[in-house]
Amino acid sequence: MSIDIQEFIKKNTSTPIAKKFYNMLKEIWDEENFLISMLLDLKTDEKKQKMIDLLEETGLTDTDEIIVHCMAIRDNTDVATIKERYGFDW
Repeated sequence: MSIDIQEFIKKNTSTPIAKKFYNMLKEIWDEENFLISMLLDLKTDEKKQKMIDLLEETGLTDTDEIIVHCMAIRDNTDVATIKERYGFDW
């Protein structure tokens, strides 16, 4: 099964919140796998907005930390739980 990446991005950034989320992440790290994984993890605008708020409030730019926070939002839990669950020790 072949997926058109540009079509996926277009489909998953169709709302103003999703577009803002994508653009914020792209400014931090314009790397296709990173951007796609964030769009896949945070499917709803509500969850994307939580991540937007976090990025705006903290100025977070460390991609590892962004990924962990994204996972926490996705799973409706906290960062400490995600780090423990997946064995992150930083």
